[in-house]
Amino acid sequence: MKLADWHAFRSWGRIDEETLAVLHKHFSDPEIVEIGCYFAIVTGFQKFNSVFQIEYACPLPHAGGGEPAR
Repeated sequence: MKLADWHAFRSWGRIDEETLAVLHKHFSDPEIVEIGCYFAIVTGFQKFNSVFQIEYACPLPHAGGGEPAR
């Protein structure tokens, strides 16, 4: 989750050594790069949609019925 935070809320700086050490306990270098690329793509699309005011094409139905969530 900390890696997701770096991608979603920071557009500057580098990942800290502590976070990188935790990632290395569970993932190889290529896996860390792949996870980072995934987050970069997802956050990039989110920013693009926000800038151009694009709403999702398939809104989910509201849990309580009624109008779909947006």
